[in-house]
Amino acid sequence: ILELGAGYGRVLDYLTEPSLNNHVFAVERSHLFSQFLKKRFDGQVEIFEEDLRYFHSSQKFDTILFLWGGIVELLPVKQFLIIKKYKYLLKKGGTLVVESMLSDELPENANKQSAFEYTASENDIEINFYILPPKKLLSMAKILGFSSVEQIIYRTNGKRSRLMTFMTA
Repeated sequence: ILELGAGYGRVLDYLTEPSLNNHVFAVERSHLFSQFLKKRFDGQVEIFEEDLRYFHSSQKFDTILFLWGGIVELLPVKQFLIIKKYKYLLKKGGTLVVESMLSDELPENANKQSAFEYTASENDIEINFYILPPKKLLSMAKILGFSSVEQIIYRTNGKRSRLMTFMTA
């Protein structure tokens, strides 16, 4: 299993449960988080301190997780290229799981720029993000030749709606 954007390890906590017997890898671009993860999951997870856009591996994975809505931080063309890139790191029959926010449930400090483009400001830093509509994600998966795609909309513990897309190679 490969987790993209592991942060401080919320998902890794579950993935490293001994009863699951997983071989886990994680990509995290933040030096601070990477060092924290290396100490916290010493010997349990192979951590790559790298931006997921530049990560390369000869290893193929059964499952790749791109959670917490990280895909919205990428320009739309980059979203397509990332999904394409990680499709080729899946084993045959492997699954890429992409979680995204929905355009009707944005952060409180978000300002709409266009139908699916928003900006948010925090501590004098402006962040652009691009909501990936469910139909667009289905279209991308079809173009990229995924053998099956399933989508579910669910509510988080914080009562926010999220889209989870499961794409099987």
